[in-house]
Amino acid sequence: MKIKEIAKVCDGRKRVILVNKFGNEEEGTPFVRQFAGDGAAFYPLDGMPTLDEENILTVFDVPKDKQATWTVEEQDAAGLMQDCVWTDNHPSDTEIKRSGITLCGYGGNEIEPIYTPWGLLFIAIKYLRPLKDAGWELRYFARKLEGAEPMLIAKLGMMAIASVFGTNALCHDKDRAELLGDVGKTVVERFKKWEEENP
Repeated sequence: MKIKEIAKVCDGRKRVILVNKFGNEEEGTPFVRQFAGDGAAFYPLDGMPTLDEENILTVFDVPKDKQATWTVEEQDAAGLMQDCVWTDNHPSDTEIKRSGITLCGYGGNEIEPIYTPWGLLFIAIKYLRPLKDAGWELRYFARKLEGAEPMLIAKLGMMAIASVFGTNALCHDKDRAELLGDVGKTVVERFKKWEEENP
């Protein structure tokens, strides 16, 4: 995954959160992995030198005169979210398939609905673009955190390369929500009619 693709994701909010996952110093693994994202999605910075608040925007190629418009945070993974967000594998991981359906949310944001064992998950497609060169081994999983909505985990083999939280951007407008409900009902009704006419 190219760091410039992660930079494009973070540029949308002018925000980058660096997350440091620490291991066990007594076992000789004081620092395990570093992640970067905008709060709605995170990507591991494998193969990169350790970054911090001082150099991340330079690595992102943000011009010096534009850096003041950004928010940069550095946090410990243990204190940010449940630890299972930062692990490669979790007991709840269930492989899922992308729907290939694109809906348009506020501001022209493209959103894809995806079925999970816990219901529909709405993902902003822009958060999947950094994965475009990942190759044919890329697989998608739903992961359920305790007391939270499911999230999407993208993996290469057994290694997680993206953690993406769902969005409810489609659910904030009554007229649009009702229209989508009607669209769904109409599509199902017409499919059943087609099925009867084409046994």
